[in-house]
Amino acid sequence: MIKLNHSLILFLCTITIILFTGCESNEVQQQVEIPEEIKELVAENRSFAPVDDEKELIDEFNKLLYEYEDFGEEPDDKFVEIDERVTFITAEEAIADVEYFFGILKYGYAAYEYFGGDDKFLNAKENIIDEINQKEEKLYNRELEMILEQNLDFIQDGHFRIGMRQLYQEYIYYSSDEFSFLKDDNGFYTLIDNNKYYLTDIDDGDIEDYIKLSINEEGELVYFLGGLYPSTRLEQHIDITLQSEDDKTTETVSLQKVSASENVGEEIYTYGEVDSIPIIGIRAMHWQTNREEELLANFTEDAKKLKNEDHFIIDVRGNTGGYVIYPIEWIENYTGEKVQRSTVSSTLFTNTTTDAIKRGGVRDIEEIRLQDYYPGWAPTYYSNPQLRKNSTPIFVITDKNTGSSGESFIDYLAKLDNVIFIGTNTAGVSLVGNNHNYILPNSLTRVQFGQTLILNPDLSDSEGVGFKPDFWVAPDKAIESISKFINNYL
Repeated sequence: MIKLNHSLILFLCTITIILFTGCESNEVQQQVEIPEEIKELVAENRSFAPVDDEKELIDEFNKLLYEYEDFGEEPDDKFVEIDERVTFITAEEAIADVEYFFGILKYGYAAYEYFGGDDKFLNAKENIIDEINQKEEKLYNRELEMILEQNLDFIQDGHFRIGMRQLYQEYIYYSSDEFSFLKDDNGFYTLIDNNKYYLTDIDDGDIEDYIKLSINEEGELVYFLGGLYPSTRLEQHIDITLQSEDDKTTETVSLQKVSASENVGEEIYTYGEVDSIPIIGIRAMHWQTNREEELLANFTEDAKKLKNEDHFIIDVRGNTGGYVIYPIEWIENYTGEKVQRSTVSSTLFTNTTTDAIKRGGVRDIEEIRLQDYYPGWAPTYYSNPQLRKNSTPIFVITDKNTGSSGESFIDYLAKLDNVIFIGTNTAGVSLVGNNHNYILPNSLTRVQFGQTLILNPDLSDSEGVGFKPDFWVAPDKAIESISKFINNYL
């Protein structure tokens, strides 16, 4: 799981004292105390231990990269522009496509070794060919895609596609507000008829795994029951035990799927206010029209204005990603300096990947091919970011449709002081970067995978899970929750 940087402690400590500047008043303002356990929880969300031995980390990471003996078997590029649909192909044509597919996977997919290397992939290839041979003389194009998908289901990579299908399991937040909990020295409790009932058991599991910090309808910090489950479930039931001084009860709680926001606006970027709070909305990091290109330029430039605000909201719900340069430029304009992500990564450069890069519009491929490591892996890169000072409270809204470079933006923001994330977990599409399209020549099936493996410094990934918020709130209610939270605590 991704461990975010230590960034909110200063904010949660300082909001315990309310300071009003520019006002003349002899009244002493009452302090608003944030419970200590809340500060500790947020600190845990941001904490990460610096790597003690960078060389050891890189050596361990490099073991997850496929070790090439030579490149003599690398297939030639067979990319073709699709101008027609293929409905049927022969078994012989399908097997030729499979041979080509597994060739470009071996020499172009950065997570090839991460997901099992030759043992796993060649076994899958053998099973696929056996299954094709059991078919009649011809098979539907979609049949081939399904055979590939079923035999490659060990891949958990949100960028990996066969046809239109992503090969990864998505995890969604399920929650219930039937019971709201507070916490004291004895644990988490809820009030029933003004009596404290403590939460003593949840499905024989760890209570901490099910209790989520949130904001109720009054803008107060509370805990609700919730968890992350495969997106295929309609609901999830858990049994909880509540105990008071003289009573004990067991309740079955239905956790409902918390949906991503549907109405986030049509413009790729907006700048406005809600309840006098500045708010920007950024829905993608790529543009398709001149208008969208202009709006993304405004997005990065407006960061210079926002740093002078008392506080503001960044709404990244539904941000589908795109070019990481936009969040990088926003952060640099806001802070005046470069901010790094906490990752370890390496990029695979072969004829397969450089041909794909060239198809994408990059012409200066020869410079890459002149590097000492070519063909092969570029030197492994590890970034060890430092926490950046930021005196302006920033509230960031996330949902399950926030992915790819939208998640990169979140990662950069997490390296700043005084940033609170509100909403649900994000898409979790960050394991493999620099993704390219390839075409299987007979079926004309489009496949997509990437050439850069990106892991957390503990060599874990969060694919399908994503970044977790500090306050778990239904995304459609997040703006209202932030407004009430600010009224209560700022």
